[in-house]
Amino acid sequence: MRALLLSCVAVIGLSAAAPAQAAFLFKQPSKEWEAAYCSAASARALEIIGPFADDKLRMFLNEQLVFWRERGSLSQVGQMPLNMDMNRQRDPEAVYIQNTVRDCGLKALHYGASFRSFSK
Repeated sequence: MRALLLSCVAVIGLSAAAPAQAAFLFKQPSKEWEAAYCSAASARALEIIGPFADDKLRMFLNEQLVFWRERGSLSQVGQMPLNMDMNRQRDPEAVYIQNTVRDCGLKALHYGASFRSFSK
């Protein structure tokens, strides 16, 4: 299968030695901006759920917040692009944040994150 893929790559003229850079979530320009965006979304989700959410959800959101803040140094600027995207959406804020947190969580798993809240 690998040989077939490499031959297809060679036929269309792409170099198999230099894979394309993975896209960052929400069209962010770098890993730092992606991390800032996702940490802002996690923080906003914690504000939305307030004290009424179950412990597992709160733990997951806190774990995500820590992961994204450790990944990037721009955690304070993520609110701006997040707000701009929310203002362009037709979905209510809570729905947009829920979808964003889901996408950020999946991307964090792709990057190797391990969430303890998943095992409880």
